[in-house]
Amino acid sequence: MKYEKISYLYLIVCRFKEYKFIKIGRTTDLYRRVHNIKTGCPHEITSVLIMKSEFEEEVIPMC
Repeated sequence: MKYEKISYLYLIVCRFKEYKFIKIGRTTDLYRRVHNIKTGCPHEITSVLIMKSEFEEEVIPMC
């Protein structure tokens, strides 16, 4: 059996004044992805929802 990476579905919410921006995506390196979003987004991240799966096929249809 080959080694499978853990896949993550994420929902990140950023807030600017009365506006909310939502980013939904998938990744296998959650720390790096959130760090990259924080670097590229000028607004504060206010919420993060994460769903973890051992099977990428479960995560892909949710995006």
